[in-house]
Amino acid sequence: MSTEPTPDQLLAMRYADGELEPEERRRFEERLAEDEALRLEVSALRHLEVLARQVAPPEPADLVLGELGRERMHRLLGWVGWLLVAGASLGLLGHAILTLFDRDWTEPGPALPLALGTGLVLLLLRVLRERLARLPHDPYRSVRR
Repeated sequence: MSTEPTPDQLLAMRYADGELEPEERRRFEERLAEDEALRLEVSALRHLEVLARQVAPPEPADLVLGELGRERMHRLLGWVGWLLVAGASLGLLGHAILTLFDRDWTEPGPALPLALGTGLVLLLLRVLRERLARLPHDPYRSVRR
């Protein structure tokens, strides 16, 4: 029994990995529609891919995010940011609805837009902090297109 993959198995591997050129892919998919054994081969390869993803160790960037998630300040940035955004948005929505029904309604003043802007800035800072923390662990940072 040979342990070397057959040409069809190699082609199925390239197909499952998305490595076929468009014309080659089209021809392979035509064969796939007609050949049950080939379909089973591709299904088995995709099943292996799913299993491999499940047992893979966590990426360093994921570990960094876990550490950030345990930091009190990082969590606080998120909670306060979302609270300000949600509260200000509801306040501005309520003001808009009341303005529709009562033309003499007063302006909301600068508090609601300021709270909305502050909340958005806090959320932006949180995302920026996460991106900067993950940057040294990004395996694609030196890839050029």
